[in-house]
Amino acid sequence: MFIVQKLIFVFVLLALSCHLQAQTKIAIIADKGLENYSDLLTVELSKQKDVSVVERAEIDKVLKEQEISIANSADNYLKVGTLLKADGLVMIKKYEFQKKEFLVSRLVAVNQGVVLSAFSNPLPPEKTETWPTDISAKFAPYLNKLSVSQDKAVPISILNIRAPIDTPEMRLLEKEFTLALAFRLIQEKDLFILERWKMEKLAWEKDIDTESSPFWTGSYLLDGSIELSDKENVKVKVRLRKPAGEESTLEATGTRLDLSGITEKLTGDLLKEIGKTQDKIPWDSAKEADQYLKESDWAFKAGLFEESFSAVQAARTLGNNSEEALFLEVKAAANCTYPTRQPEIWMKIDLGYDSKLIDVSKNSRAVDCAILSMELLKRNILDKIPEKGQSFANEKKWREIAERTILNASIVLRAYYDQGCVT
Repeated sequence: MFIVQKLIFVFVLLALSCHLQAQTKIAIIADKGLENYSDLLTVELSKQKDVSVVERAEIDKVLKEQEISIANSADNYLKVGTLLKADGLVMIKKYEFQKKEFLVSRLVAVNQGVVLSAFSNPLPPEKTETWPTDISAKFAPYLNKLSVSQDKAVPISILNIRAPIDTPEMRLLEKEFTLALAFRLIQEKDLFILERWKMEKLAWEKDIDTESSPFWTGSYLLDGSIELSDKENVKVKVRLRKPAGEESTLEATGTRLDLSGITEKLTGDLLKEIGKTQDKIPWDSAKEADQYLKESDWAFKAGLFEESFSAVQAARTLGNNSEEALFLEVKAAANCTYPTRQPEIWMKIDLGYDSKLIDVSKNSRAVDCAILSMELLKRNILDKIPEKGQSFANEKKWREIAERTILNASIVLRAYYDQGCVT
């Protein structure tokens, strides 16, 4: 009887040990004055059975014993994570930009020194009570990557996927395809994508740089071309450059409306080239799209139009084709065109014109955005008005968006002419 009890006790210990080893260990480090957000997120993440959150007292002890200052240093953050034997870090930081404060939370894989995901809010968040739930939902798909060992992790840098013809339509396709490809590759557990592909890094995020870590020196490089024929058929040719210097070419074709099918084919071919089998992490594209749309909305309200535009493009790429997303994409592009007006009054039409309000000779981006915003207005709204088979719930709203978009584009294009940029 004693032997049986002893065996049961050993089995229980083994099961408990395996459970603890299987748990993903996360440390949450917040800027001074933001500890309440750290506490809120600790409670939320602790609800997940496979996650173990390091106690704040343990973090403070390591910081004190090692005399580490985490202010604006990615190396120090990662050092703390290593000392704590954490798989992941959540960094919660405050930024000030254009006299406004923002709360930015990043999820970092300690083993690779890679930022996996980030979420931004105004400070304080509009709804503090839902903030930890939003962060948890944003980071959830990436938690499976935190346990990937250094020898299994594959770093990939997506460089340029360019069209042979430089037009607003093709630039839009380039961005949408790059986003679609990155989102698909991210779903593979062992693949880590350099953040540069996002092109949505917020203007104030320059002080934490994990992309210069040694992990990236041996990365695979992706670049290539994308072509569009008959306004519908897409052909993509991607060059994969391996760390040792070898190159291989991956090709896929499909329709403009099925970029996911093209990226699926390329991902399968890429995995074969690098000797990996498919191992997708749980991924809810709809939830991810909703989070990007939330970020885009608050960024627009804060007057951060470039950031708003990038975030809503990500939401659209992930499949959010709601009226809100369609309208916001046009609005954000229109304000990137002519951003001098405050967002809260952007709908108030003012036909006054001053050719010196914007110097387009020094800001070619304004002209590009003017043409792009008109392209999006046509695609997202004008091509979908009732006679095209679709109606919008808020007709007044889309008409106001159309008027402002046309006005902003007209101001910039006229200034382009008046300032002698056309010969």
